[in-house]
Amino acid sequence: MTEASCDGNKKQGIGSRRRYEMRCTLARFVVCLAFALFCVECLPQVQRYDRIFVVPAPKRVVIDGNLSDWDLSASIECIFDEVLKPRFSVKVALMYDTQALYIGAHFVDDTPMLNRHDPAVEPNLGWAGDCLQVRLCSDPRAPYPLPNIESDRVCHLTMWYYTDKQLPVLHIAYGAYRTYKIWVGKDSGLAFRKDKDGKGYTLEARIPWERLNAKANPPKAGDRIALVIQPLWGDSTGWKQVCTFNDVIREAGFSFQNAGMWGQAIFLPKGGLRVVERPKAIQEQLQPLTLRLPLPDVKAKFVSAAVFNSDGILVRTLPVVQRSEKAIKSGDKFVTINWDGLDDDGNPLPAGQYTVKLLTHRGIGQRYVTSLHNAG
Repeated sequence: MTEASCDGNKKQGIGSRRRYEMRCTLARFVVCLAFALFCVECLPQVQRYDRIFVVPAPKRVVIDGNLSDWDLSASIECIFDEVLKPRFSVKVALMYDTQALYIGAHFVDDTPMLNRHDPAVEPNLGWAGDCLQVRLCSDPRAPYPLPNIESDRVCHLTMWYYTDKQLPVLHIAYGAYRTYKIWVGKDSGLAFRKDKDGKGYTLEARIPWERLNAKANPPKAGDRIALVIQPLWGDSTGWKQVCTFNDVIREAGFSFQNAGMWGQAIFLPKGGLRVVERPKAIQEQLQPLTLRLPLPDVKAKFVSAAVFNSDGILVRTLPVVQRSEKAIKSGDKFVTINWDGLDDDGNPLPAGQYTVKLLTHRGIGQRYVTSLHNAG
């Protein structure tokens, strides 16, 4: 009895140890998974646009997959990463009139217009191939950021070309995806055109405001609405998605769930924008102020700069600039200084008058003068 009891305890101890080891292994796995997710979150993310301008449409726009009759002055180029730009990029433009919203896009894609999902069989799988998704709230009176996607003015557009039957498809889900409508062929208001070199395609769409539940009060000049763009690329079979990302966003997230991350579409009273008037990506908006300043000493190798406010108080000491040998030898009389508009504590400085003072130094060098030696 004692021995049996002892064996039983041994077995129980072994079982407990195994369970403990399993728990430890599981704990280690969870920790590793959490660490992996943390690392993914820590990876640098490509900065994207937070807004897109919507310009008035010309009087006559033909939906034929050719954007030559468009005002493309407010278009933006969306890329996943600079390295992948030659294969995965898209230029998007938006226009409007009292009757419709116009969406134009040109994709760089080495397997263009390939999507095998039949809208009659798989109407909700158009995203799993070449397509463009645009999510928006057609009500300019809605709060921004959007608190949720419950409103029927929240529209999720999926536009693709059904390759097997050569049909353009427009799928719109409303609110929290409880209802949807689908238009195929000529009824879709879409047109696709493959590039002559076979390395891209154009999507052109005219979406009546009625389809966006905005017939009675569509957005007009001066209005802003929440909107996000999600281009998608499929694989060479046309059945699976291989690359996608969101652009026109205010923060990272999943655009199909979180409307609070959507950026803004701003409706302008006129188009024909100059380059300086076009929307800029977030990283461009955050670029430092570049100052091209005259040098007091063209032979200076090091230049330090200090920024003083209108009261003569030092507010920022900028990093030392080391000039290149080429600039020194060529006698360049100017130096380029970058300033991000912050003070020494990292706080933004108000608009006003500032003075930049330079201190130059030619560096420490050496030259041969003479030599001394002892003959003994």
